[in-house]
Amino acid sequence: MFKPLIKSIFTLTSLCKKTSDTALLSFLKQSFTNVNSLVSKTSKALSLTLSYQRLKMGVFLLTLTTIMLLLATSCSKSSDPTPVGTYTRTEIIDEVLWPINLTFTEDGFLLWEPVDSIPGHVASVVSYRLEGNNQILFYNDTDCNSEATYGFFLNGATLNLLAVVEECLPRELALSGDWERIP
Repeated sequence: MFKPLIKSIFTLTSLCKKTSDTALLSFLKQSFTNVNSLVSKTSKALSLTLSYQRLKMGVFLLTLTTIMLLLATSCSKSSDPTPVGTYTRTEIIDEVLWPINLTFTEDGFLLWEPVDSIPGHVASVVSYRLEGNNQILFYNDTDCNSEATYGFFLNGATLNLLAVVEECLPRELALSGDWERIP
């Protein structure tokens, strides 16, 4: 009798890393429709003299529904975040405030680019690779001639970069800190 509901839980866990939040919400909506149908069928099957068993059945269904909600919530939060996109901030270079854009491309390149021309500074392109646990490895950096590992944290539209392993102070000054996503 509960096979469809239990199957839904296993399906949800397998969909967790393969689908978008919209697909998960659609799946959950269908699952809760199935739960309501099971509750209705169960209620009709039980007589009024079995109120204790109905209560146990209701608690069981509520528990399974709660587990599905928790799985869906943790699923969307546990998927690895990615910094792909363009961010901006103002940096102090030679005692002047300059707007800088930072773009993470889907194909593994990071572009550090002044919005306006800055004397003695040009745009820089390096390669990056997501390392898991919210870490990024930067490499192929001709300005620094070394690799670096940074932690990254996304909070809404804010990207925070923090040097974990870094030998190049200019790169650390250029990247570390908060960046705001450009829509």
